[in-house]
Amino acid sequence: MELNDTQSGGAPTDKSQHHQLLISPGGTKYWIPQCEDALKPHNGQRFRALSEAVEFYQLYASTVGFDVRHSTLVKAQRDKTILWKYLVCSREGYKQRVNTCQPVPTENRVRRRRVSNR
Repeated sequence: MELNDTQSGGAPTDKSQHHQLLISPGGTKYWIPQCEDALKPHNGQRFRALSEAVEFYQLYASTVGFDVRHSTLVKAQRDKTILWKYLVCSREGYKQRVNTCQPVPTENRVRRRRVSNR
């Protein structure tokens, strides 16, 4: 996908110190955080402890102008060690709960006998 920043005369549409706004040809807005490269997270980055990673990401978020919150946490079943943890933007929203106990409408519906396979 190629971004088009010429819609505002060849320059990004927002000159905030924390982010840059680019608008794609389809009209989608992309907010690109602006900060020092040392503060930006990158693939393969490793930390000695989970708490160090959380502190790093919270520092990055506050530097570029957003807040984070803790989201999904997955633990191993045997020893309860943390396998992974998600930190997300505080404005992300929440997962919609799935109601698995919805009644099936029975109006004008014929129930057919199921064949036993025993």
